[in-house]
Amino acid sequence: MIPHSVFAFKHSLTREAIYNSILQVKKRELHSKIGRAIEKIYADNLNKYFGILAQHYIIAAENFKAAEYSKLTAKKAIRSVFRRSYYYNEKLVACLEKLTLTEEVEKKK
Repeated sequence: MIPHSVFAFKHSLTREAIYNSILQVKKRELHSKIGRAIEKIYADNLNKYFGILAQHYIIAAENFKAAEYSKLTAKKAIRSVFRRSYYYNEKLVACLEKLTLTEEVEKKK
């Protein structure tokens, strides 16, 4: 039995040329298999892979899963933005509280 081969391309154009030579049906099949493998391997921590899974299932034309993972990716992005915004707003208030209270500082608060 011949062992499975793994290919890594050092140049992105080489990778792109090889990828573009694969028939669309085969690409869908490969991306579907990759999505299922990610779901199986990382079942305990899928939230790190929502965006990757969405992309694989979009290419695989598995629209139900693609939609679900796209929704989860969007929710995760929104939470991340709100957390970052909250963090910097706290820093803003902390910095303003260290300043001498002037009309301008009061307005910014």
